[in-house]
Parts: sequence; C-alpha cells; structure tokens
Amino acid sequence: MMHPDPPGHEITEFPFFTFLFSDLHAHLISIPFTLLVMGLALQITRNDFGNLWWKSLPTLSILGLSVGCLAAINTWDVPVYTVIAMGSLLIAELRQIGGLNSLVFFRVIWKSAYVLTIAYFSFLPYHLNSITFFNWIERTTNTTTFPQFISINGLFLAIAFSWCIYSVYPFITDQNSIRFSAKHLTKKIYRSHPKFLALIFITVLLFGYLIVALSSGMLGGAIPISILMILLLVGSCIFVFKNSKSSYSDSFFPCLLAIGAFSLVIGVDIWRIEGDIDRMNTVFKFYLNVWIILGIAAAYFLYNLLNQLSFSLKSTFSYCWVIFIFLLVSSGLIYTVFGTVDRLQDRFYNSVPAFTLDGYEFMRDGIYKDEKGDINLSADMAAVRWLRDNIEGSPVILEGVTPTYRWGGRISVHTGLPTVIGWEWHQQQQRWEYRNEINSRMADVNAIYTTPGFELAGNLIDKYEVKYIVIGEVEKLYYPSDGLRKIYEGLGGKLEKIYDAEGVIIMKVRDL
Repeated sequence: MMHPDPPGHEITEFPFFTFLFSDLHAHLISIPFTLLVMGLALQITRNDFGNLWWKSLPTLSILGLSVGCLAAINTWDVPVYTVIAMGSLLIAELRQIGGLNSLVFFRVIWKSAYVLTIAYFSFLPYHLNSITFFNWIERTTNTTTFPQFISINGLFLAIAFSWCIYSVYPFITDQNSIRFSAKHLTKKIYRSHPKFLALIFITVLLFGYLIVALSSGMLGGAIPISILMILLLVGSCIFVFKNSKSSYSDSFFPCLLAIGAFSLVIGVDIWRIEGDIDRMNTVFKFYLNVWIILGIAAAYFLYNLLNQLSFSLKSTFSYCWVIFIFLLVSSGLIYTVFGTVDRLQDRFYNSVPAFTLDGYEFMRDGIYKDEKGDINLSADMAAVRWLRDNIEGSPVILEGVTPTYRWGGRISVHTGLPTVIGWEWHQQQQRWEYRNEINSRMADVNAIYTTPGFELAGNLIDKYEVKYIVIGEVEKLYYPSDGLRKIYEGLGGKLEKIYDAEGVIIMKVRDL
C-alpha cells in the first residue's frame, strides 16, 4: 500500500492477510493476547471496586500477566498495550472518584507499578536469558503520505471522524448553549477567563499549522491528520462527559484506543526501531497494531452511530452518510474474496482452492514452484506427519539450506524440532552479533550434503549433535547426487534408514 521499494521498504500487512498467508509469526501469535489485554482493560474501566483496593488485585494480576506474555511473544506490542492498560486505570479512577485530583494520580501510579511488576517477574527467566541486539529508536527515514494513510486507514478514519461530529452535534445544535449571534459570542468571549481566550488562540493556531503542514507536505500526510483526530477525540470526550457523566467511561475507552492508535501513527513518522531496513518492520508491526486498535474503536463508534443517531434518516445528509459508509465497508471487503483467490493462485498450482480453517490444506496436493524445479508438497507433509507421530523429545534434525522465502526449513518449521540453521536473513536479524556463526552453520550444512567423503560429514553431524537427516525433493534440487549418495548408503554405518515414502528419506544417526 506504499510506494515500491525503495524508499521505505514498508510492509503494510493487516490481520486478514496475516491469517490468509498462514504466517505463524510473532505478530500473528500475539493477536489473541492483545485482544485479551484490551478486554481486561475495558473490564477495569467498567468495574467499581470502591475503596476496597484489594478487590482489584485479581484483575490487575491477570492484566499484568497478559502484558507480560506480550514481552515474550512479540515485544513490539509491549509499549502500545502497556499504555492502553494504564489509560484504562486512569479512566476507572476518574469514573470512581468523579474528577481529577492527587488521589487519582496516586492510585493510578501504584496500580500501574503493580501491573508492571507482575508483567516483568512472571517472565523473569525469559528476561534474564533472552538477548536482543536492537533496543532503541532513531530518527525515521521517511514519512507516510496522505494518500497512503487514507488508503490504509480510510475506513476507520471516516467512522471515527463521523462519531466525533455526532458526539458534539447536540452541543452545536443546542441554542441554549451556543448563540450564533456574533454580538452575543463576542460578549461571552470577553467575559471569559483569560485561560479560555488562550485556549481558543492555541486551538486556532494548531488548526492553522495543521492545514499548512498538510498542504505543504512538510510533516507528511499522516501526522497532521492524526493530530487533528486526536484533538477531535479529546474534544468529543469532553462533550460526552458534560452531557452524561454517568456513562462517559463507555465512550472514553474506545476514544483511548483511537487516540493511542493515532499517536502510534505519529510516532512511526518520527522514529523507527534502530537497525530496521528503512521503515520496513517499524511500519509493519506498529501499523498492524493501529489496524487492530482502530478496528475495535471504529466498531464501537459505528455501532453507537447506528443505534443512537439523533437526526432522522429522512434527511438527505443521513442518507448520504449511510451510503458513504456502506460503500467504504463494501469496498474494504473486496479483498476478502478476490484477495483470497489471488493468494491461493499466487505460489501454488495443481491445487484445488477450498475454504477451510486447515492451514495445511495447501500441502495435500499443492506444487511449490522453486526456481530449481517443482516440489511436491504432499510428500513433505507425509514426512512431517510421520515425524510428529513417531519422534519424541527435541532431537536435532538436518535439512537443506535454500535462499530466504523458499521451501527451506520446512521440516523444522512444521514439526517444531530444532535444526542446525533456519532462514539466513531471519537468523541474522535475530542474532546480529553472531552473523559469522550463521554463515559458518550454513557452510557446514552444505558441506554435509555436498562432500562425497564420509569423515567431514560425520564430524559435522557430531558437532551439531544431529539425530535425523532428511533428504527430500528440496535436497535433491539443491545438492549433487554424489553428495547425497553417501547419506543414502548410511555414511559408513553411521546412519540407518527409518523412513522412505514418496521420494522423501529420513536417516537416523545410530547410537554408539
């Protein structure tokens, strides 16, 4: 959804695509946990524990555990959902106490400290033993343009903007609150406190700067729009609170989500995670969060609009708005049909597309088109199922190395068994200071499959404590036959054949 690479190499993945792609990656695995954090946060805003602080501890403990899970699953999510969790604590205290004072800040601080303590110490062994090589932020390389931002988040933006306008609509149309007489308005302003005049002045300046920045492209397209939406959402919260103090928390939480999402958009246009390829993963991970958070907030806004619309559907404006939103939603759903068909035909052929929740359906009769030749996926799937059913523990397996984004690493990926080396670039990204070790491992794997001699291959197998060696169509395409023949023949008695079906052979290293 952004310009071809370069300049930014941005990945603009969204949840439906993630599941359609069957990408069992950290950003997919974390989605249920992010929804759990938001659900708990919402529950906190609606609970009334009174002054019995100990009653809140079970909920706060589960919230802390859920946030802690994100640190181990997908670290990118931690700052986003930690802020959402703390925001929910603030909303809960405002609702309970009825206003902003020092007691509110004290309660929010100790509850936040408790949640963060649970989050960290619940996964202390992980934090003590994990190593990350990129831990900070740096200035971003480029920004998101207005068309790009609208094309990605236009539906959510339209719904959120509509809700903001609707929320202030009664205030605007209330003649008792606002007189449209210029004379009355002038008198009212002069009678106001100087702080009110300063606030009006600052607001006018901000809107002026936003218009200039948007028209000139100085801040890109996403920052001005996001700032505008944050101002509208804050203003909407103020109006909703004035109109109905008893139910303000119901609207405050989705507003908190939306404000958080637009703040993320601003942050991505200012900073990126250090070591990124321009903005590739920074946009990828954070825009996926924006999509999920804005999607949930927009669902509430749309539901609220359709159920509490104050103006009659007989009006021309009402009809136009309903048709506009309907067209936006319908156009957004086009991908679910045509995108699915395109994806099924993208990389595999000789496979009958079927709608199913079975992520392995594509392997039943699919053919992978590798640059070196076709690969029958059903043969590998049969071997994977056999390993799952017959191998206990976590022995090391050996399989061939291919370029990144090919069918290499397929046995390890689909069994969960450790292997000597995975995809080159992904391994280098995650182990940046050990890139030489990764290159060395790749060379050793290639040597085992390539060299015709027994001694070198045997020593390398012992070095990595390999227990099972796979020879399938991948290995036959990427390695010479004389190098594979020594493995077929047992490497001088070191190996024994334990599986041979559909062109896939698995050799076991004998126990000495």
